[in-house]
Amino acid sequence: MKLVLVSPPLHMPDRGSQLYYTNGLLSVAAAWRAKGHDVSIVDAPAEGWANERHEPASGRWYRGLEVAQVASRVTALKPDLIGVTIPFSVLAVPAFAIADALRLHHAPVVAGGHHASVRPDACLEHFDAVVVGEGEAVDPEALLDTTGTVRGPVIKDLNLLSMPARDLVPLHRYFEAARGAMIHGVQGIERWASLVTSRGCPHNCCFCAINLTMGRAWRARSAANVLAEIDYLRKAHQVDVLVIEDDNFTVHRRRAEDILHGIIDSGRPTRLFAPNGLRADTLDQDLLALMKRAGFEEIWISPESGSQRVVNEVIGKRLDLSVVEQVVKNGTAIGLPVSCFFVIGLPGETVAEIEETIAFAKKLRGLGMHRYACGYAIPSWGTRLYQDCLDRGMIDGFSDDMISSSNPTINNPALPSSQLRALRSKFVI
Repeated sequence: MKLVLVSPPLHMPDRGSQLYYTNGLLSVAAAWRAKGHDVSIVDAPAEGWANERHEPASGRWYRGLEVAQVASRVTALKPDLIGVTIPFSVLAVPAFAIADALRLHHAPVVAGGHHASVRPDACLEHFDAVVVGEGEAVDPEALLDTTGTVRGPVIKDLNLLSMPARDLVPLHRYFEAARGAMIHGVQGIERWASLVTSRGCPHNCCFCAINLTMGRAWRARSAANVLAEIDYLRKAHQVDVLVIEDDNFTVHRRRAEDILHGIIDSGRPTRLFAPNGLRADTLDQDLLALMKRAGFEEIWISPESGSQRVVNEVIGKRLDLSVVEQVVKNGTAIGLPVSCFFVIGLPGETVAEIEETIAFAKKLRGLGMHRYACGYAIPSWGTRLYQDCLDRGMIDGFSDDMISSSNPTINNPALPSSQLRALRSKFVI
């Protein structure tokens, strides 16, 4: 079968979009190619990176190939099946437009990615079928005559997956884009790649829906498997910057240590980042020192709040905030910058507790915290937070375009938007 997979153009609330690898799409492409199919990728953001425009009606910034260009590229390849990934809900608008354009042709159009997993019914208004969960083990031939939702089976042994099909996308575009922009908040990156070494999250934070895509069971590639991919990236593409996209890279300490030792033993300088954050209670002084030796230039941890009650009872994170303080102190002591994520505006959170968060952030700054990010709580589709807001009547006209931490989106009478913005303005530390 001839298969064409599409990464939709960017459609973001702010200017200055960054070009990220769509790892899920690259992994599915590799898996389906390994089954003998002819696979192509139309990478709209990378191929049309020079095309940036502002949409006055939506207030959004569009970047990448235009919808008509994507449709033209896809139909010229004459596929038997078309797959469109929607890795983030904010990309649903251009993905739906592409699907609507492509359904005029003979090939079935299927949606995948995180948004397809959390909003399959909305996607079915534009697509012939939707793949929920992991797509690598789904048989593309079975999708030819399928309508509705198809659930991808959980892949227990990630070592069986083929290496992501990076050869199907214009890597030089990713390198060029990195020269003139910050990638994951870091400037000065060029020959970089992102990789996923584990999937799944056993934790239960109220604002996260990753379990709907990857499940709660944590599964990991072996250290040897990960190191083989790193070696390939270095030799084939001269990559010297690695961005680890895991949600829980250090949850299994021995495996993390083996990967880090392997990087060190290779003798090749490597810059390492884990922008999705690391769980603070998996990081002690020895592991931080090893991470620094391996090439980590900064780590991010996520206290989220300065109120232990909010962390435990509202978010459901069950993280001792004193551990956060210790990680900041330990990292600062060895010259490994530690940065922190915070969130405000959760239902059930009080103004006093937000003030506690601001005070805690100031305390962490005094202990050496490098930088921070503070966003408003987002009731993303499929999360416990979304359901809680729905049950409380705090969601009014919520849409895909509103999924951004830049503006308050929860209609909470106890924490109105104007008050939240005023509190956020105090978050200058």
